[in-house]
Amino acid sequence: MKKNMNTILESEIRQVLLEKGNEVTASEVLKSKIDRDIRLKESKGVKKMKILNAKKIALATLAFAVITCSVCFAASKITYYVGSSNPNNDVSNYSDIDKVMKKLDFDTNVIKEFDNGYQFKSAGITSSKGMDANDNEVSSFNKLNISYSLTGKNDIFLYITQSKNIDTEEETKSYEAIQLGDTTVYYQQMQYKLVPVDYEITEEDQANMDAGVLQISYGSDTVEETLFTFVTWDQNGLNYLLMDSASSLAKDDYLSMAEELIQSR
Repeated sequence: MKKNMNTILESEIRQVLLEKGNEVTASEVLKSKIDRDIRLKESKGVKKMKILNAKKIALATLAFAVITCSVCFAASKITYYVGSSNPNNDVSNYSDIDKVMKKLDFDTNVIKEFDNGYQFKSAGITSSKGMDANDNEVSSFNKLNISYSLTGKNDIFLYITQSKNIDTEEETKSYEAIQLGDTTVYYQQMQYKLVPVDYEITEEDQANMDAGVLQISYGSDTVEETLFTFVTWDQNGLNYLLMDSASSLAKDDYLSMAEELIQSR
């Protein structure tokens, strides 16, 4: 079953924030509380945005829960994703990567070091479930999470799933399509804004949200903004997503890393 690309990206944003926060996995009880909070907000008329209570429940923990509150997509009926992972199963040495790979139901190559100097830092698996508006499980899949580090730069995150996420022109309208050999990759920068519960959406906010370049979540004491950069593509039945917060690299650097990954397959 296809998974909507924009919903997946929202999940990855939360995972990146999690990995920066070094928090623990959210329990099912916490997940249920978050779900109830989301539905309560929706019943009060908050529309077309992602709603989180990030100061009452740590934003990093929300990231682990991978709660995504969005419209119900006709094709998949998935409205949000729930994810869980066990940090004890993560590896931080490239020589141990096979311990992670053998737990996946797909095969892929993991690069140890990119030409720009980024080196393997860690790898793990997230078990994800796609849920419908009634909290019923629609689909489930495992996701390979890899982080790369370079001194003086932000970490780069790579997520690999066994599915094709890039489906329609509507989903990719806010992305720049770039041809790398026989593979089309999609590049985008998206602003993620965490705001207080009494924040009022401006006309500019709404225009950027409609254009797919801004996400707004509620729960912060002050307005906090982070710029995320994505490069994503489908190859051999897998979806690859390179992602960075604060966007510390030039566009060509992301594309070069994507090209190395494509050629490694």
